Amino acid sequence: MYSLLQSNPIVSAEWLNGHLNDVVIIDATTSTCGNGTGRSVYEAGHIPGAVHADLAGAFSDQKSEFPFTPVSSADFATLASTLGIGNDCPVVVYDDGSMMWATRFWWNLRLEGHTSVAVLDGGMAGWRDAHYLIATGMETRYSTSFTAERNDALIASTEQVAEASRAGSALIIDARPATTYSGVPSPKGSARVGHIPGAVNLPVPEVLGADGHIDTQAAKEKIEAIGALETDLPVITYCEGVVAASLAALLLASLGRFDAAVYDGSMIAWRADESLPMSRGEA
Repeated sequence: MYSLLQSNPIVSAEWLNGHLNDVVIIDATTSTCGNGTGRSVYEAGHIPGAVHADLAGAFSDQKSEFPFTPVSSADFATLASTLGIGNDCPVVVYDDGSMMWATRFWWNLRLEGHTSVAVLDGGMAGWRDAHYLIATGMETRYSTSFTAERNDALIASTEQVAEASRAGSALIIDARPATTYSGVPSPKGSARVGHIPGAVNLPVPEVLGADGHIDTQAAKEKIEAIGALETDLPVITYCEGVVAASLAALLLASLGRFDAAVYDGSMIAWRADESLPMSRGEA
């Protein structure tokens, strides 16, 4: 089971229903996924046995100027332990939304050295559509011991991205919609629109089907089109607010590229520094 999830980062509702007692199930639902807080949405209905991870609260550095900044490895280890996540425990993450919150926690776990982790395709909506059992209220697991070993190769700073942009030393992937990437003015009227110079576009909303599941063929075609599977260069993903970038990293992992780094801060951080250039135009 442990090795299976190392090589298969996306699982189906059917698969999870048959392995409820074999994995630690994490509900990463966050407030923007529905009405109320992520915790209240979880309590209203979740996969049996799942425990809730407070992605926007406890698992984010509240002192950071950017949203969802990872907490220290020591703090992450403590929090993961209280959720019953051990280093030898296979984990499946989902959310009651568009799967992006689940992919963020998937990335958080991989960042801290836990590689046997997968995301539920279709999330809670897919689970409901399959008519599997749903639990309500709070659930807990026995605390265990998690040792975090941060993999710095999976996270990129503004300085690293700026250097990669200047030198062409990495394949930088923009996970936002094509119109945003190209620089169509935002509703807020920001003059700093467009994308990081040299970045290619992988619009992750376009690989989610109408049913909320990942369109694996569309994902494969778009990833192949930007050369992400052939290049020997490191890969860095980013988006507007760091969450969709994690979904891009998951899609890459599903095709064998588990080494993609996420630019933490993404366009929020890049746009805030007016010394950093912006490019416009289609991919």
